[in-house]
Amino acid sequence: CIAYSHIPKDFRNKFDAKVEECVMMGYALTGYRLWNIQKRKIVNARDVEFNENRFWFKKGEVKINNDVGSELSDNETDKTGEILNENNDISNEVVCQVKGNSVNTRRNVKAPARFDVKAPARFDDFELYMAFDACGFVENVPICFEELENRPDKHNWLGAVDRELKAIESNDTWEKVQKPDNVNNILDTKWVFSYKTLEEKESDKFKAMLTIF
Repeated sequence: CIAYSHIPKDFRNKFDAKVEECVMMGYALTGYRLWNIQKRKIVNARDVEFNENRFWFKKGEVKINNDVGSELSDNETDKTGEILNENNDISNEVVCQVKGNSVNTRRNVKAPARFDVKAPARFDDFELYMAFDACGFVENVPICFEELENRPDKHNWLGAVDRELKAIESNDTWEKVQKPDNVNNILDTKWVFSYKTLEEKESDKFKAMLTIF
């Protein structure tokens, strides 16, 4: 069904829309998995309102055909034949030389038919199919460190965290110092996780980066 994801005040202006129109695709560990229609990508959101009376499907049953380009209906084939047979004849004059004598020869050349091409009805829900396919390619990565505790793949992500901390220590990226008494606005840190499908070793596919914001 259609879902409306609330946009936090920090990410919109006074006159901007307060919600984004999406399509409910499933559930995430910390909310809902949605297809953002305008941004054309999968997003996870918590503050969501649903319109259960409105669906993104058209009326009738929707079937996903993996071989959409392999079949043409009899009606489509007949119509194509009719269009191709309605070519206009263009008389084209060709002048050639035959043993020094100029001979005018006329022949009929068929011009390519010009017509509007309309996509078959089976492609009407192409964007919907694309949304479902996108779900298969989007990895369900953690959005915060606290989420790792309840995940079945917890050990993989903690391994990525350990590798990141060791890299920071070996590269002397940061230096530990005592907090001054008169300083309160200290920057915070956040873990950002990602999944790299191109890595050969399974454990190397899990990535963690400690960032400052």
